[in-house]
Amino acid sequence: MCGFFGWMKFEKPFRESEITYSRNSVEKLSHRGPDASGEWLGDGIYLGHRRLKILDLSDQSAQPFLTADNRYVIAYNGEIYNYIEIREELKKEGFSFRSCADTEVFLAAFSHWKEKAFLKFDGMFSAAVFDNQTRQLFLVRDPL
Repeated sequence: MCGFFGWMKFEKPFRESEITYSRNSVEKLSHRGPDASGEWLGDGIYLGHRRLKILDLSDQSAQPFLTADNRYVIAYNGEIYNYIEIREELKKEGFSFRSCADTEVFLAAFSHWKEKAFLKFDGMFSAAVFDNQTRQLFLVRDPL
């Protein structure tokens, strides 16, 4: 089970002590994701991730994961059971994929359908999705 940590602040940029705190917080999640660790630092936002490799064992699915245009970034945990069907639907809409992971499908679906994408997902998940253009942070989880 992966784990992620993040925060958003209004006064920018992050102080070195805040980055150190964030990295230490992500490290404390190492038991949830022993296979890899990653971070993304934006303008007033930090996302860190610990990864347990299950579906896509390659590094192409490392998180935080960004769209090709760098507009959206995600830190995610869970599994979308119907991600293959959603992936095929998005391919018909012109999307291409560089990984085999449901993480990329999750983010592509969000970039295409915004919040309505969550209604399409069958699975268990939690995620932080940041839009670099609008500076909106979406925190979501499955409906339980």
